[in-house]
Amino acid sequence: MGPIVPAHDQSILNKIEGTPPIQMISTGKNHALLLDQSGEVWSFGANSEGQLGLGHYSARTSPNKVTGMFTPVIQIASGYDHNLVLDSNKNVWGFGSNNCSQMGSPAGIHKISPFLFELQNIIQIWCGGDSCYVTDDSRRVFVFGRNYESQLGIPDTQQSEIRTPTENPLWAGKIVIPGGSHSFTVDRNGDVTMYGQLFGVQMGSTITADINLGPKISHSTKSARSVA
Repeated sequence: MGPIVPAHDQSILNKIEGTPPIQMISTGKNHALLLDQSGEVWSFGANSEGQLGLGHYSARTSPNKVTGMFTPVIQIASGYDHNLVLDSNKNVWGFGSNNCSQMGSPAGIHKISPFLFELQNIIQIWCGGDSCYVTDDSRRVFVFGRNYESQLGIPDTQQSEIRTPTENPLWAGKIVIPGGSHSFTVDRNGDVTMYGQLFGVQMGSTITADINLGPKISHSTKSARSVA
């Protein structure tokens, strides 16, 4: 079987040069982060909201090292225009857009350089489109950022933006898989619960209309049931 993309098409195939061996990649809407094997973070792409964490708003076409964080870094996660970074001491760092409070503070000022969240003992990080999700070593899940579609598992009639990291006790011990306007959780039994806005096939549903789901409604791979 031949290559999917012709090898001569250099507009599509471009090898990334100038970085050490990479162990992890996360991508946003128009930017990317790379985590090298020594625990350093590199960024490149669009930077209109400071999502490269380089202290300015200029785009970069090749990877630049992101400085100012404790290292080694062990996880990276990217939303549309923001990022979370987890270091080996279980600290969480953030940089990029804060248009929906996804930087854990009232919406407005973007974070163009890494800053340290007041979170402790974090072991897992995730980013949705304009939202954030983190888990600590007690398996508690904290959410913040955009919640217009209830993707944080909190009814949007209560709060359309979560401005500071807030525990969601319904999600304790669960894995979170975020999307743009929706999210999934998976419990230890393998049950999948979906939150947010349905777009037909996107949510594994035959429903074609947009439906706003709060945390009282779930759809499981085994059954549909209330989680209230």
